[in-house]
Amino acid sequence: MIPTTEENKQRINDLVTNLEEVFSNLYSRWLDEHQCENIEEYQKVLTHHLPEGFKIDKMSKRPFGFYFNIGTEASYLFYSKSNCIGWKRIS
Repeated sequence: MIPTTEENKQRINDLVTNLEEVFSNLYSRWLDEHQCENIEEYQKVLTHHLPEGFKIDKMSKRPFGFYFNIGTEASYLFYSKSNCIGWKRIS
């Protein structure tokens, strides 16, 4: 596996910073409304906030978040837990 470049790590960290408020609000809503809302609707909202080159592959219910790519062979997970928001490389 080719490591994620420092440039791409910075792009992803910038994404976390830029999405923090929107993502936290969506996570809170999901905690309240998950039984009656379709998680794919959250993807539509998040897509409008992504920088160029980022693409959501699918949403995740547990942990709440989304799988994404940045135009490379790598895949990542952007997630929220009760005490943190973060990302990790998954492949």
